[in-house]
Amino acid sequence: MTCGIVPCLWAILKRVEFNLVADNLRESFRIIAASRGAGELRELQGVSIAAAGATFQMFNTAFLSTPLGTERELKQRILRAIEHFDERGQEWAYWVCENRMEEAVRKRSRRMFEHHGLRLATDLPGMIAEGILPPVRPLPGVEVQRVCAGSNWEAFCDIGSVCFHVPITWFREVFDSDSVWSGFMSFVGYVDGEPVSTTSIVSGAGVLGVYNVATLPGHQRQGYGEAVMRHALAEANRQHGPARIILQSTPAGLRLHWPRFRTPRTHRSDPPAKMRQTTPYEQFLLTARPQITPGFCRDFQKIRSYGAPRFIRPSGSSGDCRDSSVLRA
Repeated sequence: MTCGIVPCLWAILKRVEFNLVADNLRESFRIIAASRGAGELRELQGVSIAAAGATFQMFNTAFLSTPLGTERELKQRILRAIEHFDERGQEWAYWVCENRMEEAVRKRSRRMFEHHGLRLATDLPGMIAEGILPPVRPLPGVEVQRVCAGSNWEAFCDIGSVCFHVPITWFREVFDSDSVWSGFMSFVGYVDGEPVSTTSIVSGAGVLGVYNVATLPGHQRQGYGEAVMRHALAEANRQHGPARIILQSTPAGLRLHWPRFRTPRTHRSDPPAKMRQTTPYEQFLLTARPQITPGFCRDFQKIRSYGAPRFIRPSGSSGDCRDSSVLRA
């Protein structure tokens, strides 16, 4: 039996949406890799490499660049990425959109990654919406400054290091090039002269990706993160024009940010909230910092991250980053 027009259109729209999220996320890593002298952009057969050449393994990344239909294809793409990074002696992560695999391959993909020494680092829900709803409460006054070459980038990194539980040297290494800020549009919010919150925007794949939403613990749940994010999106709209918005988070961050966004359309199976999940969408990815334990948000579009075993092995070393919400506001 052929599918009806509405279900077929719905399936096509979902596929378009997860591609938007995946491609924008990949663009964010490409911007960072291209900004660094040690960075490398490379296209292998079915695999995209965007490696910053950094200590922070999550920024040395491989992506599935095209759909695949067999386990043999997946194995080949895993081995190509392993060979690439082994030749360079780099620790790294595989970010894979599971909807680029046929269902039968998807069901066995985790076992196949583990067989080749890669273990699941995290699941992250991905969201997409036409725009952001008005605030539900008055927002506090925040002085928002754009991060520029030689200006306030250290404050941006300091906040990210604390909120994402990443060593400060790792964070500063990733963003140590002045040229990164032209494409990785970032902002710091100040309260009484103190930097307290950040947001970054990446324009790519025809959408605006929201990243690095973070607020220092002593200033959370006061509206500072939301104020900075709204300012950042307004500036991005002025610079690039209005566009749909995407955002990834942990399940905790999802509950925090979902009520602020409006869905592009309604559907009976949508959760009762304003920002719709682009289900089903899973990737072997990680946005801002590693997690040792996998997430459990299986009804939603997700981003999954697989890292090399040296990275995700709980060693208790100074680089062992613990679980925390990617999006803190």
